Amino acid sequence: MKRTIILFSLILLSLFACKSSKSLISEKAELKHSNRIVNAQSGYEIREMYKNSIKYNYELNRKLDTAAIRTFDKKFIVSEGYKVGTKWKDIDKKLTDSVYKLSGFGYYVELESGWNLVFCIGTTCTDNLPENNAEVVCIEKRMRERMKNKSLLLKK
Repeated sequence: MKRTIILFSLILLSLFACKSSKSLISEKAELKHSNRIVNAQSGYEIREMYKNSIKYNYELNRKLDTAAIRTFDKKFIVSEGYKVGTKWKDIDKKLTDSVYKLSGFGYYVELESGWNLVFCIGTTCTDNLPENNAEVVCIEKRMRERMKNKSLLLKK
């Protein structure tokens, strides 16, 4: 019985003992790297870059290929002439007729250039269909494999 108590005490002591400064330093390094932002949809880390004074967020997949790139910057204009802040009513009707919904992520209008206009409506981003004054919140381009996961194609 005495051995059991001693063994149990040693286990508790080793669990709650002070950590060495070396282990504290490595823990801080791990914490520093753990503050990464990850896309909830893809699971990939989101990184940022600037090009021509426009801020972009991008994701790299496990093969280090670009999985997605997006911008919230109003200075970026796609070849079709749309930008962040463009109103729903100002987008070609052919495009808005083929809008699709990714539940909880937004409504997407796919452009010929491969870019997507993204609308976030309400608290879930998909509370209801975009209306005339709804604005593009970001513009993004994704790998084609991910685009095949369209959860709902909305037809009017």
